[in-house]
Amino acid sequence: MASVVHCQDSSKAASERERSYDSHIQYLGTLKDRIRFAGPLATADGARGRGDEKLVGSLFVIDEPASVASELLRGDPYLKSGVWERLSVFQAVASYGPWPSGVSVKPEGRIYATLASSAGPPLVATASVLFGAQLETRTGSLEQMGASIWRAVAIFSANSLEDARSLLVEPAANRTTQVTSWSVPIAVGTWTTPPANTLIGRPL
Repeated sequence: MASVVHCQDSSKAASERERSYDSHIQYLGTLKDRIRFAGPLATADGARGRGDEKLVGSLFVIDEPASVASELLRGDPYLKSGVWERLSVFQAVASYGPWPSGVSVKPEGRIYATLASSAGPPLVATASVLFGAQLETRTGSLEQMGASIWRAVAIFSANSLEDARSLLVEPAANRTTQVTSWSVPIAVGTWTTPPANTLIGRPL
């Protein structure tokens, strides 16, 4: 069962990301068989994956239980150097889309990610989603990291961040709970580079 990890940047991220980038990528290389998807989160299109003022965090889908995924990312140089100030670790349940079913689908546009603080209906029309899931917390996996409480995730393709936000299904777009969407300027992991099992980033 896959875990979803949302990593929130700290106030030191802009200065520390560039300095820690190479060691961060080397560390992820040791986890390449476990990482299904990973990428930085940006508030606008056109961000650089290595370091950019638009970057605000990272998103991972890891093929491990939440407790193991949490321990793996605690060893990441981005956390140790202070790029990330908080990890929110969740178990993915009721997942859907071609990626978790093992179908190799190359996104037609850029990749975007949306997290919501309530479960409810799908966030994005199923036809557009590469990976979607409801999220559940696991006792003891979040408390020390001060986790955000997300309840649903969708990773999908679109032509722009504005287009991505327009793809939210009506119930999701009108929720009173938090729904946040980001651009993913570069993606790595076995889902993004089929069939090769590498961690070479695919610029978007």
